[in-house]
Amino acid sequence: MPNIYAGVCGLMVTLGAMSAHAQWVPVSSNIRFTVEASKEGKLTRHVKEGMFYRTEQGSTLKHWTGGDLAANGGKGELFDNQAHHSYEISYGSKQMLEHFLAAPPRNPDDDLKNLKPEGRDSVEGIPCDLIPIDLAGAEIKQHRIGYACVARNYGLLLKRETRDTRPDGTTVHTLLEMYNVRLNLPPDKDEFDILHTFTVVKEPSRPLPQMPE
Repeated sequence: MPNIYAGVCGLMVTLGAMSAHAQWVPVSSNIRFTVEASKEGKLTRHVKEGMFYRTEQGSTLKHWTGGDLAANGGKGELFDNQAHHSYEISYGSKQMLEHFLAAPPRNPDDDLKNLKPEGRDSVEGIPCDLIPIDLAGAEIKQHRIGYACVARNYGLLLKRETRDTRPDGTTVHTLLEMYNVRLNLPPDKDEFDILHTFTVVKEPSRPLPQMPE
């Protein structure tokens, strides 16, 4: 299975969520994720839109409310920074799948120190570093597929764009972008009340790999 390098893969998921900091800058923002695939002149496009929230304690929530991929009441992704638990949310069934974490989460501050920017940009006036994203795998030579725009001062991934051609000739373009970004605006507490009101289903534990004899 392909791997994403340049230190940005895990950062995409948890940036701004796990840290030794006592307090984070709260964020409320619109978010959009677009996937386009083209092959032999045929283009397919899927979009999902919603809200991104971060609390002063560093917990984050993506609440997808619209677009092709947000049916059945909407979906969501939650990271609880107090318990260090990650959840996949189904708002229609009011259930949350708790993901198994094979190891304690890392402090993204360490990742931020190691990221090597290749330029500067801004999203809605917020300065950010352009961090390269490389793709590699068992049968894939490492190559550049895009960039992430990271606002280091806020520990915030504002934009991520990739483009790559698969072995079958399909070109895939993805774009994750924040807009209407409101710093220092705490999210509505009702958004995070799902921790107490939704049914939590635990992901089955994965067996540890066997050591060769």
